[in-house]
This record gives sequence, structure tokens and C-alpha cells, in this order.
Amino acid sequence: MGYHVENLLKEVSLPYRLKIIECLKDGIEDGKEWIRLSELYKRLKANGIEVPTSTVYRAVSNLSAAGIIDKKNGEVSLTPAGILLIDSVECMERLMGFEYLELATDFLLSLPPELRFGVHYLSKCEKVDPVEFGAKNIEFIEKTQEEGKFVTDIAEMDIFKAVIRSRLKGAHHRMVFSEESIQKKIKTLAKASKDLGLGKYEIECVQARVEYRILKVPVQMAVLDSDVGVLVLGVKHFVPFFVTFEKNGIRWLDSIFDYYWDQAKPLGEVFEGGEKGFTKMILKLAIGAE
Repeated sequence: MGYHVENLLKEVSLPYRLKIIECLKDGIEDGKEWIRLSELYKRLKANGIEVPTSTVYRAVSNLSAAGIIDKKNGEVSLTPAGILLIDSVECMERLMGFEYLELATDFLLSLPPELRFGVHYLSKCEKVDPVEFGAKNIEFIEKTQEEGKFVTDIAEMDIFKAVIRSRLKGAHHRMVFSEESIQKKIKTLAKASKDLGLGKYEIECVQARVEYRILKVPVQMAVLDSDVGVLVLGVKHFVPFFVTFEKNGIRWLDSIFDYYWDQAKPLGEVFEGGEKGFTKMILKLAIGAE
């Protein structure tokens, strides 16, 4: 059966329709995929909806015609379209309460539609002041044991030293950044390597544990060992760092990173010598090696 979005939206805009759909979803969550019309009426009444049974039956018939509800043998249930519809409405309600939504426009436009609704996870994140975040970020990075995923144009010395120490302990990193920030990153990595007293072999080991790709992205983010996720909506606004340890939020950020990674160009397409050329420049600036 084909569903027309216009019909769905028109039908749910009428009085009591959304509440009927919500009651049916509550039934599913209570383990009742199908409920009798008499029980639906009782559920509506318990939620403060006082309408004649004839009104409820008429609404159910119209929702069924729109493809939102299934009816059979005096029982009703949500169709897949109905489930998706109420999930979208509930997600929109959470999004409308997110105080930084206006700053997320560029971020949302950089994502495919299937990832955009996940921005509601940010409302559940711990919000950390940028001034206070530095030390915490370094701690997160240095604790990374297996894999760190980064999307950032920032090249702060203390952060890069933490990144290097993490790789020296065996962690592997993947990094996405813009073409404009390549030289800045090379210089900062070289200075950080020199300050840490690294020799040629150590620098080569550190660089062997990272992959780079190039893409200009309107956010800064990191996913570390799938244990912690961090995101900041750009660098031009004084907004908090959003930090999450919650698995669903981390999975969402992980999917975003994978999307950006797939969209990004290999370093070799924009920088002569690719990964080897990148390492060669660090070695030259750090220890004078040719």
C-alpha cells in the first residue's frame, strides 16, 4: 500500500489524531501491538481526552484510510508509517527544546537526512565550558587505548602532545581536517614532537598509527574508543563542548564520523607525497631530517 505524505500530515493535524497515535504507540511499548477500540477509548480518557466514542471511531477510520493505522476484528494497531510518523513527531518535540538548535544549521546541512534527527542526542550531553574543557580533553585523548576518531582544524600544542602520547602507547587515530589547516598541523606536530624529545624512529612510529583525510566540516568532534564522544558546533561561536558517554549518542557521532570519512579525500590527492610526504615534513621541521 502506498502512503502519501500530504495525506498523513493533513490527517494528523486534525484534533485528537496525534493523541490516538501516541496511545497506540504506548500500547506497543506495553507489549500490546493490537488493542481493542474500547481500550483505546479508555486510554484517551485516561490522558484527558473526553470525546464521544463515535468521534474516536471516525478518527480511527480516517487514520486507517491515510495509512497510519491498521484495523481488523475490532482491534487497531499502528502501521510502519504510523510508527515512523510518531517517532518523527517526538524527535521534533525534543529538537525544538534544544537551546543551541539555531547554531546547528550548517552542521545539519552537512549531514545526510538519516543522520539529522540524531541531533537531539546533544540535548542529553554534558555541556562543558570551552575554557574548562582543555584539561578534560587531554585526559580523554591520553586514555584512548585503541582508536581515536577526530574531525578538527584546531592545532593546539597541548592537544597534539596528548595525541602523540596516545599513539606512542599504541592507539590508532583517524583524522579529518581541511586543506587549509595542513601546514598548521605539520608545524604543530613537529614542534610537539621536538618538545617531547622524539627521535626519527619514534616520530615515524607515531605517524604510522594515523590516517588522514581532507574535508572542510562545520564542526569539531571526536569519538574515543567508542567510550566518549565530543562535539562542538563550529569554532566561531562561544558554545559549550557537548560530551557524551551514552552509547546511543556515541553511535550517532560514530556514524557521523564514518560519513565524513567516506566523503573526504585521501591526503595524497591534495598534498604532495600523501602520508609519507606529511611525515617527511614533520621529520624535517622536528629534527632536521631529510
